[in-house]
Amino acid sequence: MSYHVVEPESIEPRDGIPGAHRYLNDAVDLEEMAIQVIEAEPGEDVAPFHYHAESDEVFYVLEGTLTAEVPDDEFTVEAGNWFFINSENPLHVFNAADATEPLRALLINLDVDDFTLWSADDDE
Repeated sequence: MSYHVVEPESIEPRDGIPGAHRYLNDAVDLEEMAIQVIEAEPGEDVAPFHYHAESDEVFYVLEGTLTAEVPDDEFTVEAGNWFFINSENPLHVFNAADATEPLRALLINLDVDDFTLWSADDDE
């Protein structure tokens, strides 16, 4: 058995990803899912338009407000709320430019490598 207490700030954010994504996977032996604490300043992206072919995705907003743009709508998710996305549904996640505070959220999905960029042309 193995037990761990991990401070998210002790995990270096991954390079090449908008915002700060601190993967618990980088600190402990976690292979079956991806768990991240994400942080974004006002006006900063968390993820470009993308989808996950096999993995559902869930955000829990810890601080601030998460904005999720989907092809025909936009969702505003306040602190203390969950946002759930089934696999194969594209979304763009960000902290709005007019936000008054940084965004901090927990992000959970089942496959670290299941990530595909999406554009509106993909549905034509």
